[in-house]
Amino acid sequence: QVFVDVANQTSLKVELGGGIRTMQDIDYYANNGISRVILGSVALKNPALVKEAVKEFGDLIAVGIDAKNGLVATEGWTEDSDTFYIDLARQMEDMGVKTIIYTDISKDGTLAGPNIEQLTALNKAVSCDITASGGVTNIDDIIALNDKGLYGAICGKSIYKGTLDLKQAVEVCK
Repeated sequence: QVFVDVANQTSLKVELGGGIRTMQDIDYYANNGISRVILGSVALKNPALVKEAVKEFGDLIAVGIDAKNGLVATEGWTEDSDTFYIDLARQMEDMGVKTIIYTDISKDGTLAGPNIEQLTALNKAVSCDITASGGVTNIDDIIALNDKGLYGAICGKSIYKGTLDLKQAVEVCK
């Protein structure tokens, strides 16, 4: 409910992911001000739901792909798979997904820089908008991601720790 309150009481665009497993969940958020619903584990475990969600809600649906050593992990990174991240991305693209958020688990929260190699390979492999997640440290990372043509970047710890100025990052990407 907090996310819905933020979406409805501010002018911010709110995206939400984590534990969304049913069309009812998606419908609730879509009809209560959430701008983007991120489907994660369900993309690997129940791709039919992703297909149905994209058919119903279009661009409101994004897929979060989390991987370690290039292999998709699910359930909050507690379950490994033998699915290569680009293979899952291609499957999602074929279903009509337009936005993918890619997290290299080994980089998340490290302030060690994003995995430019994997992100670039993913960006070349699919036509989806790719958002980088994990490892973004400073403005140099934002410039590098922008130069590679990535759609966006999630910047968490870098903002909290003060190693990245959000206003400067936005300006660089305009």
